[in-house]
Amino acid sequence: MAEARRPDARRPDARRDAAAPAGLTAAEKLIGAIIIIVVAMSLFGALVGGEGPFGLTFRNFFTGPVFDFFQSFYFYFKIASLVFSLVFLYGIVYSYMGINEIRTRENAYYNPEGAARIAAEVSQKNAKWERIQTHIASDNPSDWKLAILEADIMLDLMLDRMGYMGETIGDKLKRVERSDFNTIDNAWEAHKIRNAIAHQGADFVINQREARRVVELYRSVFEEFFYI
Repeated sequence: MAEARRPDARRPDARRDAAAPAGLTAAEKLIGAIIIIVVAMSLFGALVGGEGPFGLTFRNFFTGPVFDFFQSFYFYFKIASLVFSLVFLYGIVYSYMGINEIRTRENAYYNPEGAARIAAEVSQKNAKWERIQTHIASDNPSDWKLAILEADIMLDLMLDRMGYMGETIGDKLKRVERSDFNTIDNAWEAHKIRNAIAHQGADFVINQREARRVVELYRSVFEEFFYI
């Protein structure tokens, strides 16, 4: 009697055959075929004006027991649809954010001059801010005033970049919508102190603690708009 041959594990297709899932059984195939035939005959009977098996027609197919069966699951179908809609919405938003990040990186990669210019602007702004910090840490009262004056210049440049038009910083701040500018009060307060320094000059007296507070007002404005 010939011995049954065992599959050779070294053959590339042997492991694939062993891992392949079993197909449908004969009974499952028969049930599926019956369902397809019943539905097909019902719809065909409706099209020719007759009736299909079990008295089903095109009309009572959607108003009879089949319709009642699906209607019993309608509430759960709505819940599932809502859940899937929220999942898809999250996927859309997540994908949009990811695409924007990819585009930013692509622009930086394919347009190195633009990326270098942006990096230079950021570095320049930080250098100005570092210089202001040096002035405010000085023991010289004139440097404290200078720190406020230079911070106000940075505020003017920031407002220009944001598109606010006007001859003076005050004119530009008047065009600001409070809902778009959470630190607008800080900007006004710091700018008014700057004006007092500019108008009174050496007669304006300020201590280091107050000067630090004014510089912190500017900081809050710059940080809101990621300017430093």
